[in-house]
Amino acid sequence: MTMPNQSLDLLLNQWYADVFRFSFLLSCHTEAAREITFQTFLYAGCDDHFSEDENEMAAKLFSYAFKTCEDYYLRRLRPLPSRKTLESVAAFPISDELWAFLKKPIKSKAAWFFSSVLSFSPDQIGQILHTRPAKIQSLLSLTSAPSSETIQNIVPDWETTSHFSDDLYLRFEERNVKLENKLRSFRQLTDQAVVWAALGLLLLFGAAAWYTQGL
Repeated sequence: MTMPNQSLDLLLNQWYADVFRFSFLLSCHTEAAREITFQTFLYAGCDDHFSEDENEMAAKLFSYAFKTCEDYYLRRLRPLPSRKTLESVAAFPISDELWAFLKKPIKSKAAWFFSSVLSFSPDQIGQILHTRPAKIQSLLSLTSAPSSETIQNIVPDWETTSHFSDDLYLRFEERNVKLENKLRSFRQLTDQAVVWAALGLLLLFGAAAWYTQGL
């Protein structure tokens, strides 16, 4: 059993919907968005160091959301589902502008959401995305912005915030969430190491092939 921090109710009430929207835009899957949102609040519930400043509180929460989205993509390749498939499972319309936005690079979508929906500063966006603030503008320039109405329409269909909250607190009661979070973070680090090692091997083989051809 893990006791969640006192900020969790405030975080849920204020940002549950936006975390779900963000998670859907990055994952392009409704069920994945629900899982990412759930894990984001599991991380947040174990963090006893949330600032009382609303903007800083949101920045920390969405850093967990982006971290969880990265983990989602590291575990396996996630192709964009067909528009017809999305329309059959989503509780909101997949408009032309939303469909076009979903095809954008992950960091571009995240940077746009942080800037336009949450009003984060370039420094905050850079810290969350592990990107220099000077590059944020170039990320934003790659993205055609969906309308505010399109973003607000992105909602889960099968549960309300109260149901989500009940499931979340039940997890804290039944499991050692803090330990599970640590294990999950460790696995994410090892997954990242595997990816970088694979890229390093590809570069090494490429250099060896180029050198051999030059002999």
